Amino acid sequence: FGENCRITFSPQNIGNLIISIKLENLHINGSPFTMKTISKKLEFDTSCCSPSITLSENNLVAKRTSGNCGSGGVMGNVKNPRLFKVKILSGDSDGDCNLMIGLAPKENFKLKGWNYKTCGWYLHCSGGVLYSQSGDNCRKYHKASIKSGQTIEVK
Repeated sequence: FGENCRITFSPQNIGNLIISIKLENLHINGSPFTMKTISKKLEFDTSCCSPSITLSENNLVAKRTSGNCGSGGVMGNVKNPRLFKVKILSGDSDGDCNLMIGLAPKENFKLKGWNYKTCGWYLHCSGGVLYSQSGDNCRKYHKASIKSGQTIEVK
């Protein structure tokens, strides 16, 4: 096993794990390894999803099925993630996406109604502008609109 070989592992379960790495059916030096995962897989939270949003693909895809932009939402299942990514799967015929992506405290989040000015921080994908509970109101944040197929990374 060369020194320059790297392995990326994304655990799907919480708790103590035993990881075996073998080369030609023999354990590499130090294998099996033990590790403890402390957070769960990031997905959308079914208990914090507006009636206007439908979740699919094991709660990894959210789709607006009624209402208009900003009138409902869905939260992730992990509190204060260090990093999350959202890929825009589809938009309107021009590829524009009339949706907002953001961070918000769960305790103030409304399943029905508007959150973007009263609870959290949101990037509006159509125009790349920022809204927030801190008073940001259509503040230019990103140089262009976020289109279908693009990924937003939040750190």
